[in-house]
Amino acid sequence: MKFDRNTVIGFVVLAGLFFGYFYFTNKQQSEHRKKVAAEAAVKKTYEDSVAKLNKPIEDSLNKKADSVAQKEVAGIFQDTLPATEKMVVLENELIRVTFSSKGGQPKKVELKNFKGQDSNLLLLASTDFDKISYTINTGKTTNQGAAQTSDLFFPKIDTTSKDGNKTVAFTLQSSDSSGSYITHEYTL
Repeated sequence: MKFDRNTVIGFVVLAGLFFGYFYFTNKQQSEHRKKVAAEAAVKKTYEDSVAKLNKPIEDSLNKKADSVAQKEVAGIFQDTLPATEKMVVLENELIRVTFSSKGGQPKKVELKNFKGQDSNLLLLASTDFDKISYTINTGKTTNQGAAQTSDLFFPKIDTTSKDGNKTVAFTLQSSDSSGSYITHEYTL
């Protein structure tokens, strides 16, 4: 191939056109990305505002009725019902488990060495489907009432560490003279 002056000038002009094309298209793409991000932020703000406005107002009378209904279901365990749910976290180098005093069960399990599709820690149990629950008699006789353990609060929480093992125990004590109790114990 013969390189004369016109060929060299042609290659230089083509190279200039390519660099110019890539420079301007990259600049336009970055401006477009900024514009799309700004529009998404405005849209999210709008949706959050609408969701906040549409959120139902909490009725204190219904809340009181719910707590009365909870006490009726709890039966002999009604004196042990706290007002709030408490969380306890046990973790080691591989796993983090968040336990709830409501039901005395794991609420969330995260694997520290693995990431999910959203680049957050991989969650094994974090939905209402992942409950551990069983029916217990809550009345003084078997005909008086029953409740699911996932609906009851376990107010007594003990955590211990021994020989590198961490243990949490949730205990639900009856309020009658029978001395009945339920303990859920987890060791990590």
